[in-house]
Amino acid sequence: MGMKGLISVGTVLAVGAAFALTQQELQNLVNENNRKANGLMRQITDTCQATPRESPYDVTGKKKDFAKVKSAADELLKLCALKEGAPSNCDAAKVKHLVARAYSEPLNLRYTKEARAAFQEALKAAVRPDDKARVAYDYAKFEYAAAEDDQPEKWEAEMKAAYATPGLTPKGKLELLKRGIPGLDFEKDGWEAVKGCADVKVKQAYFERLLWHTNWQTPSYGLDRTNTPEYWLEVCDRAIADLGPRDGVDFVARRREFLRVLGRDAEVERELIAKTLSVTNRAQLSDVYCALARHYEAMAKRYYTDPDVGVMRKAVQAMRSAY
Repeated sequence: MGMKGLISVGTVLAVGAAFALTQQELQNLVNENNRKANGLMRQITDTCQATPRESPYDVTGKKKDFAKVKSAADELLKLCALKEGAPSNCDAAKVKHLVARAYSEPLNLRYTKEARAAFQEALKAAVRPDDKARVAYDYAKFEYAAAEDDQPEKWEAEMKAAYATPGLTPKGKLELLKRGIPGLDFEKDGWEAVKGCADVKVKQAYFERLLWHTNWQTPSYGLDRTNTPEYWLEVCDRAIADLGPRDGVDFVARRREFLRVLGRDAEVERELIAKTLSVTNRAQLSDVYCALARHYEAMAKRYYTDPDVGVMRKAVQAMRSAY
């Protein structure tokens, strides 16, 4: 009996090992389930629009199919519960958060009672600080928009409380600041959130936002300091000083663009020529010469005038040096 039992156990172990997934097979399974999860999440997030995949200006009372939402959420929760190959792009907390959003968005198609219950479920499921903050913020934003208790100040305070969630990452803070926290400023408070952050991409996102932010102002933007080439140049200088020339390379190029806007072409030329004398890596040197050629081309081509032949010759020579 003892020998038979031992053989039986060994056979089971051998069979188990034979069916074990390799690392590549496991990753392939995760990728496949990520694709499935993306499709199911889209089914839920589409209901957060007044008319999915149609014009955002058509706000007719199109009814939501919550049977479809529930079905998609159930499938997602089953995927998230897998012991092997579970999707890496969502978890139970995110699924419940998406369902709460489906009930609460958009404003003209919200289901207030159901939304509140869904948000409570989402708050219970949230474990990580970033998840807790996102759900709490969206809930406060929903109640603020619903305005059924006529206490907007209360829900503004809840938005601030979500931002103050203990352990909220710099990335999470930037995300909430982009969406708007009453009384907080993205530039000032965003810098406080990221200045000690070791994640370079988070800092890059902060500085990029400062430049991108200027693209959607009201017609009075010309009076705003954040919508001037001088300000954009200041942002680039701050980014380069903090990130360094390597991680801030995109801002180095953008800085040259803003110098040109300000008519400071000579500074750009001096900077690039100095680089042609200091850079030793051949590939990087080629990039510098390409940038110099593009700069000369921009200088040569002006509105309402023929290209400056002398400057175009410089551009051609710089491009030859690049090759």
